[in-house]
Amino acid sequence: MKKITVFAAVVIAAVACSPKELEPAAPVQTMTLRASVADDATKTVLIDNGDKTYNVNWEAGDAINVNGEESTNIDIDGTDPRVAVFTLPVVSAPYVSVYPSMVYSHDYTAAEGDTPASMKINLPLIQNYTAGSFDSNAAVLLGKGNSSLTFNHAMAYLKVTVNGTVDTDDIKSIRVQANDGVPMSGVFTATFGDTPSLGSGEDSFSTVTLDCGSGFPQGLAMYIAIPAQTYPHGINLLIVDANNHYMTRRSTASFSAVAGKVYPTTVSFEPEGTYVQGGIYSLADWGAFAAAVTGGDDYLGETVTLMKDLSVDTFFEYANGTFNGTFDGNNHTLTANGNKWPLFAVIGGDGTVKDLTVGGSFASIANQGVAGNAVIAKQNLGTIDNVTNTSETNLTITSPGLVFGTIVCQNGGLLKDCVNEGDITLVVTTNNSSGLYGGGIAAAGHTLLEGMSGSGPVDVDETCVAGVFNGCINRGNIHITDVSGALPIKAAFGGICGVAFKDGVSFTGCSNEGVVSKIDNGVGASNTASCLGGICGRAGATNDATSLAINASTGYEISFSGCSNTGKLEHLSRVNNANFNASKLSSETGARKVYTGGIAGLAVGKSSAKPLTITSCTSTGEIGTGWNGVSSNVPGGLVGCATNVTVTNCSVAASIYSSTAASGSSANRYVAVFGGVAGLSLGNLVVSGGQYWIDADVTYGSDSWPGLLIGLSIKSGTSFSNVEVGGTITRKGTAESITSANYSSWLYSSSSPSAPTVTGSSWLTSKPIL
Repeated sequence: MKKITVFAAVVIAAVACSPKELEPAAPVQTMTLRASVADDATKTVLIDNGDKTYNVNWEAGDAINVNGEESTNIDIDGTDPRVAVFTLPVVSAPYVSVYPSMVYSHDYTAAEGDTPASMKINLPLIQNYTAGSFDSNAAVLLGKGNSSLTFNHAMAYLKVTVNGTVDTDDIKSIRVQANDGVPMSGVFTATFGDTPSLGSGEDSFSTVTLDCGSGFPQGLAMYIAIPAQTYPHGINLLIVDANNHYMTRRSTASFSAVAGKVYPTTVSFEPEGTYVQGGIYSLADWGAFAAAVTGGDDYLGETVTLMKDLSVDTFFEYANGTFNGTFDGNNHTLTANGNKWPLFAVIGGDGTVKDLTVGGSFASIANQGVAGNAVIAKQNLGTIDNVTNTSETNLTITSPGLVFGTIVCQNGGLLKDCVNEGDITLVVTTNNSSGLYGGGIAAAGHTLLEGMSGSGPVDVDETCVAGVFNGCINRGNIHITDVSGALPIKAAFGGICGVAFKDGVSFTGCSNEGVVSKIDNGVGASNTASCLGGICGRAGATNDATSLAINASTGYEISFSGCSNTGKLEHLSRVNNANFNASKLSSETGARKVYTGGIAGLAVGKSSAKPLTITSCTSTGEIGTGWNGVSSNVPGGLVGCATNVTVTNCSVAASIYSSTAASGSSANRYVAVFGGVAGLSLGNLVVSGGQYWIDADVTYGSDSWPGLLIGLSIKSGTSFSNVEVGGTITRKGTAESITSANYSSWLYSSSSPSAPTVTGSSWLTSKPIL
């Protein structure tokens, strides 16, 4: 082993006292330590012998620290620079020592019993380039002994040579980083057992940087001291040239750095981009950033930039705090191949996440009632702009209470130009009555008081914040299957968002292009309600007193503008004991139904004066629904059920059919109530302008209430003006004869308890191309 042997002697200078002195002077005590460098040792100044071995010599200014005391002088042997004598205050044996003295930090503790002596040392985060050698302030040695000291290396050394063919600018810095966050600089604990060693303590960092000032020419070797330890997942290099070009190199192989050993490597400099201070270049960088957010740093006013694509076999470290800075994805991708949680807990009101793609897949969901499969945050209060999810979710859910939304769970801020391209496939087997809702982009269009937990209520109050969705797109396919034993309640699913029940939620220019399906397969009968829509599943409340039903008397000022659905909607939910009854239509509340709509399954506004609004939206997808012998399924071209809703200049060219998606014949998949705008109006549905065409092919039981505009109008206030209408209706295999001469008798069911007002309608001779 390379070593330095130190011999100690004490020199006492005694001062004689005269009889006239009132008080004797205290003796001045110092000690000298003779330090010699063994032939095979390395120390401060590195000299290449020309035979791939190195001598390192003492130099003027060197100092050591012994038992917490710093040496004050060095006397280097004139004939052998590997020998020097140090002067320092007297300390008592046994001795423990560190070189250089400047790295000594605090807390020297003498040995006691079986507990060895220790001290805190501070390995420099920044090392300075020295031509042909390493930074002497980083070449740490540890020594111990009783009458003499033997020093051992604490550091290993990387010898890096950078050669460029395309870019030959001088090199400005090289950062070395442990891939898994193993400390490389900062405060360490030096323990002086049989073999002195280093262990990380507080305030340690996973990086060390060689600062080359204004730069040094490529082709020259440079030395970087790193702690002698094992790096289980390897290290990475970040190299920056004088013109701020950077490149990275990463090795994931386990690396055991042996004390005193030099590890040579040659790197061909191939610039990857322009260096950004504080950027994220590695997984360890992300881990340090996430830890800082978790520790309370919200990064207010700061920008953190992702500098390259990063991939991890499992999941990224969770930034479990509020982020109020700007996270610039820089059009890069983070891939988590075994994900279980989002990147952040909360994006604060001043926070922004932008220009990022997240890929991979979910292996599990760590917090299914609060975060679900969100890749960015469980809650957004700020801005998430131009973020795309491509990660897939394919899981079986066995515990109650689930929310899902690929970008965020709760959106109380702005989601702008966000896209989901990842499929969501969930098989629900939980045998408890439990909440289940979600969307391609977000689970909820606002913040919530708490997450979903079993069958408990999910509620809002004045402290909750409404969210805005602008230009968001779902291209992923969403498949929810309830199997035997499952009994979900408050079920709501949308291409963009699952639920919205807070004033101020808005959807502008959003579109769904993927399949959205919820299919019961082998579940028991229930008295619940279920909502599914191309944009939002349920824009309205549930009745928490029963924990099951739709509360059509409580609504919100929510808006849909310029939204579209081209995706296929499939909704087969087993809701029994909620059939439409021809003799009781006037008392129908719509509480326990299966609602499906091209824009929203359920749409309930606050009042006729403060309605939910749907403006300039289009619906061209297929809508399949129905259940064996049950007439509780209500599809509509725009919405399944509407109350206090204003529709302006929208367009529908959709098909409605009795679905065969689940087992069983379509002959018994009843769809008794449907319409081109809405299946059911519970009052104050006001439609003006637009084109509405449906091609319906359904079956039903003893009664059927179809309409080219609306199936049933239960209460007053529903009206249509200046609308163009067309379509075909086939029931039980028989095509109805609908022409320009008689279409007005097919606009709504004549059995409606409160017939709507229709003015200025006209017949469409062919299906519009939208």
